[in-house]
Amino acid sequence: MAKVSVLLATYRWGGLDISLAGLSNQTFHDFEVILCDPHYDARKDAVADYNKKFGVPLIHVKPFRDNMPLDSGSKHRNSAICHAEGEICIFLCDYAFVRPDWIQRHWDVHQKHNGYTCVGPHRYRYHPAVKEVWEGEPISIFKEEFRTEMIDTFPVLEQGQDPKLALSSNGISGSYFHMKNESIRTETLMALNGCDEGFDIDGGHCYSDMDLGLRSEIAGNPFWLDPVNIAEIVQVRDFYPTLLRKRSTDDDYAYFRSRQSQYSTQLAAPNDFNIREARERMLWLKPHL
Repeated sequence: MAKVSVLLATYRWGGLDISLAGLSNQTFHDFEVILCDPHYDARKDAVADYNKKFGVPLIHVKPFRDNMPLDSGSKHRNSAICHAEGEICIFLCDYAFVRPDWIQRHWDVHQKHNGYTCVGPHRYRYHPAVKEVWEGEPISIFKEEFRTEMIDTFPVLEQGQDPKLALSSNGISGSYFHMKNESIRTETLMALNGCDEGFDIDGGHCYSDMDLGLRSEIAGNPFWLDPVNIAEIVQVRDFYPTLLRKRSTDDDYAYFRSRQSQYSTQLAAPNDFNIREARERMLWLKPHL
C-alpha cells in the first residue's frame, strides 16, 4: 500500500507530458498517482503506452460520478479519492510540473508537524506554442515535445498569481486550500465525506476548494505552508474553454456561505453517497479486476 496518493483530476486534453515528466523524477518512491479522466476511454491505451518511458505508478480511471459537460470538479476528485490507498492525498492541478523533492516535502510536513499536512504554492507560467489542431490530443497539445529543463524557460505570468508565493513557512488557514498543490490526511477526507458535490450543481465550481480546506481545519487537520514546494502550472486558460458553468460565481459563494453556517452541525459534505463505503468497495475491487 502506497504511503502517498497523488490525486490528478483533469477534464483537459494534453498536459500529461508535463505532469508525468515531473512525477517520474521523485526522490520519494512510495506513492501512486490517481489520474481521474473523463477522456479515459479515448486515451487509456495512449496514456499507458506513453507512461512506459516514465514508469510512474499510475492508476488511470474514469470518474464514476460525473455531470459532463457541466463542470464536475468535486465529483471527479471524489472518484479519485475512492481509489486512493495512501495515508495522505496530495491534490495536484493538471498541466502542473513538480520538482523531484515535491512528494518528499509534503511527506516531511506530515511527519514533522504533528497533525498538519502540507500546503504548497502554485505558480502560473505562459504556455509554449500550441498545435494548430489540439483537441483530442491525448498526451500533449504543444508543438514541441516537453522536456524537464524547459519549465524554467516559460515566462511567469505577470498577474493572477497565488498569494501563498509571498508568504513564509508557517501554519496557514484552510482558506488557502486551492486543490492545486495541497495535501490532506485520507482519514480526514473520509470523515468529511470528501468534496462537497453540491458545488457541481448546474456546473458550479468556485469555493469548493476553500470549503474543503476550512472543513479539514475544523476537523483537526490543519495546514503548514512550505513556500519552497512550488507547483509550476503551465496556464492554458487563455484559449482552453472551461466546462459549462450555468451557476454564477455569486451563486457559488451563496452556497459556500450557507454551508459555512452549517459546519457546526454538519461538517461532512451532504453528498448522496458515503465516500468511505465507496472507497472500501473500490479498494476491494482493485486486486480482483
